[in-house]
Amino acid sequence: MLTFMYNRFLEKRYNDDIELEDAIHTGILTLKEGFEGQISENNIEIGIVNDQKKFRVLTAAEILDYLGEVDQTHASLPASSAAAPPPPLLHGPPDPHALVPPL
Repeated sequence: MLTFMYNRFLEKRYNDDIELEDAIHTGILTLKEGFEGQISENNIEIGIVNDQKKFRVLTAAEILDYLGEVDQTHASLPASSAAAPPPPLLHGPPDPHALVPPL
């Protein structure tokens, strides 16, 4: 169920022209949606692939910077929108067959 909600969250925010910074922020916000407890640089990892197709994992310091940026952005929202619960993603139970690829 959480995977479905994460997918919906990402589908609404992702596009092919997304900048790396925005993609990282979107990933962090997605994690925060269902994360129990406090997200920190010590309990998540973020990997990126650069333009040369090289993969690397961000350092704890880089993650801490991104977490701070996300928190600042969230804090700058009007209180009514920051406190408002997100709209429901589902209108009833999902069809169990919709998520299973055909054989």
